Amino acid sequence: MITNNCPNNVSVKFHNQVVEIVTEMANALMDEWGHDFPLLIKTIHNNGRSTGGGQNNHVCISDAYDVQPRKRVYELVEYKSIANKKVIGTIKGDQETVLKALCAHEVAHWWHQQLLRAEYGEEWWLDPKSRKGYNSAHGTRWQMIYADLRTMFVNPDTKGTNPWWPDEEAA
Repeated sequence: MITNNCPNNVSVKFHNQVVEIVTEMANALMDEWGHDFPLLIKTIHNNGRSTGGGQNNHVCISDAYDVQPRKRVYELVEYKSIANKKVIGTIKGDQETVLKALCAHEVAHWWHQQLLRAEYGEEWWLDPKSRKGYNSAHGTRWQMIYADLRTMFVNPDTKGTNPWWPDEEAA
């Protein structure tokens, strides 16, 4: 079940755009993997930080890109550990492309945490195995999910370079 929440200080147009993007991504994952996880989509004003997952099963997107003065090129700077990766690294583009990349990043966290909850139980974060290595916040499992979303929705030009797709040739 997907629900959404729009606070008064966020543009309704921006909120609806986020809901559309996140819903499409979440539905693609649910269709592909056969799960039906709960999802709350939220938007927050400029100073907030975008997040995904958490105890309330949310994807929360900040309107920081929406309220910036209009630019020709926007940039989503990824964490140093993945910034230079071809499929999931830092991305430059128009406002919509960068917003989709941000949504993909946070949807990947939400999906990852739902998988951990299904595997380790409702209080999955209490089990050390659920937070290390393959399962760490930006570990291999999350990167696989993020790469899937980025290739499907953000940068389809990287199709065939996702090293985790067994039917694709890695770059």
